[in-house]
Amino acid sequence: MLETAAYAKLNLYLQVSGRRSDGYHELEMFNLRLNLCDVVRLEPAEEIGLTIIDQRRRSEAAFSDSAAIPDGKMNLAWKAQTLFRNTFDIADSYQCTITKRIPIGAGLGGGSADAAAVLELLGKRHGIERRHLLQPALRLGADVPYCLFSSPAVVSGIGEMIEPVSSTNSFWFVVCHPGAFLSTPDVFSRFDATRGRWDQDRISSASLAEVRTAFEEGDPRRLGKSLFNALEPIAAEICPEIAVLRQKLRDCGALGAQMTGSGSAVFGIFEDRRTAFQAEKELAGDTASVFVAHSLAGTSKGTIK
Repeated sequence: MLETAAYAKLNLYLQVSGRRSDGYHELEMFNLRLNLCDVVRLEPAEEIGLTIIDQRRRSEAAFSDSAAIPDGKMNLAWKAQTLFRNTFDIADSYQCTITKRIPIGAGLGGGSADAAAVLELLGKRHGIERRHLLQPALRLGADVPYCLFSSPAVVSGIGEMIEPVSSTNSFWFVVCHPGAFLSTPDVFSRFDATRGRWDQDRISSASLAEVRTAFEEGDPRRLGKSLFNALEPIAAEICPEIAVLRQKLRDCGALGAQMTGSGSAVFGIFEDRRTAFQAEKELAGDTASVFVAHSLAGTSKGTIK
């Protein structure tokens, strides 16, 4: 049996810097991993199989039909195993069991983390180095290559350029999920159609370098002022509760708040553990899911391209 944790991610910075002729978007991101995780287990089997054990919070799992977890061949973990077999000419099959705790359709990278965990486990089982897993990971989605790493990182290109950032600092967050499932392709499509309509002052002042410096210095106040996500205005038009939750987090003492990924989860950064748990208590009942999490530290291993 093979087993590993698949950690959620946050985007502290997300800029869409362009769109390629093949339709893929060029991105600039600063990502980190949270201590919230799914657990992925693989056991040898006669054919590929997938079992989901749903341990999401009741309020999250029961919010709506759209919160249903993709199963079978539609699940990224299934696709990851199939792609691994085809890429490396491996005949072995595994029963994959995912204990699901990360909200879906939230921009927290749960599906990507699960897929990366499958690739990681299979790579270790069959002696495939991580660097050889990056291209298969990219074929599964822009967030999957980063999810092969445990450390914070600057991610660019279409997700394939990863520069791990060495840091022993840990930050405290409150994450709110309204329960709405946002389609990533839909958010990007609307972004392309309406680009340039939002607050240009905020865009021009946003700086990836500033986010990185604040993170490396362990300064939550400076980091809170530097957060940026270019997709947030569009996502908030689809799901207005995103803007509402962002303001509620600020009202509860967040040093900065924004959406992660293409939504719909919103997070606030807090001074310390105590203030984060106090805010969680104040926000309880205001949204489908609210929880406290902290970032995971990591060690830089050099730029991966």
